[in-house]
Amino acid sequence: MSTNYTIMKLLALFSLIFISLKSTGSSKLLGTPSRLENEYKITITESNAHDYYVLIKSVEKTLSSLFPLEKTKTYFYKSELKNKVNEKSLHFNSNRQKLSILAKKQLGKRKFINRDFLFASYLKKNYHLQAMQEIRLFVDEYYDTSDKKLLNNNVFYRLRRRWKNYESYLFSFFNKPLRVEIQTKEYINSSDYLTAWDTRLEFNHLPESETEISQNLDLIYLKTIQSGFYKNQPIWPFQRLQLPSTEELGPIITLKSFRKRFHILNSNPWGSGQNPDHVFLVTVDRVHAECIKISPCDKKNNIIEIEIELERNISKNLELILNSKPKKTDQLLIATQKSTEIAKSFVMKDLELIYKRLLDAIHIAIPRKQIIKSKPKIRYYL
Repeated sequence: MSTNYTIMKLLALFSLIFISLKSTGSSKLLGTPSRLENEYKITITESNAHDYYVLIKSVEKTLSSLFPLEKTKTYFYKSELKNKVNEKSLHFNSNRQKLSILAKKQLGKRKFINRDFLFASYLKKNYHLQAMQEIRLFVDEYYDTSDKKLLNNNVFYRLRRRWKNYESYLFSFFNKPLRVEIQTKEYINSSDYLTAWDTRLEFNHLPESETEISQNLDLIYLKTIQSGFYKNQPIWPFQRLQLPSTEELGPIITLKSFRKRFHILNSNPWGSGQNPDHVFLVTVDRVHAECIKISPCDKKNNIIEIEIELERNISKNLELILNSKPKKTDQLLIATQKSTEIAKSFVMKDLELIYKRLLDAIHIAIPRKQIIKSKPKIRYYL
């Protein structure tokens, strides 16, 4: 580990401790306060299932050419190969051998830092690619007023259920979603890339009493998203809407999204949470709409949305340090802000570069398709 990296890590750590000590007591609101998200969106309209799998392969191939496989994934392949030496299936062993050869090639690439990526060069450490194997299913119910007040102000309020896969959703009587959350997204610009305030409440993080576990959880979710209260406590996503108490919210549309995820990793001084090395997230979604109360709504037009975003694990601390207001005597925080400002500019450049490389690959993978940039997916249906 380089001396410069160690210094940056210590500066960021001490500054975050200092900022947290200066902050006041915790809020009574449940959930996560608003955080700024930075993302690019690429949408392919009039798509089908074949286009979706073609795009997944194209995205994976492009990202693999830019970044080596994540270290733990490499060792996973090699260890599995050893454990399956006596496997009767020659076909299985043949595939594992191919993976092992690929892993060895990727090991050699780690020593090389792609100088096109400024943040990786700044850290003197290469990014690594982590491709999630399973395709998840997201079921999003969007809520709005009868006169579309939220939609007209680029605010989206939804109840999201994240399922392990489509089979788990089909047999939901026997299964539970991996995660259930209420989320508010308020888009504040529509330039080449989108920025949005993201506020959420994850039910998985809330304690449940024995009586609530035995009750119909769906009723609890629906009551919470419409009233803005959970156990008589206000929640952050609803407060962000700033609606008069007389306004009534109701479901307007349900979007079902099949999602393939790719994480781009690099350990850095600004990482946070359970996955501090997660820097970028690339998702490939196939989206289908089910209209409820609003018109017009195009149910037939399946779209594919590719999103390239800066992970919250790093953006949270970047914004926290940059938005703090140090006194002239806070030399430590001032120094950290300068290095953080450089880091953010580099990481945003890398985000843009990944977007451009993927956009070029998509044009080649599915020519003659209508490709639209920078637009939330719900806008294609309403």
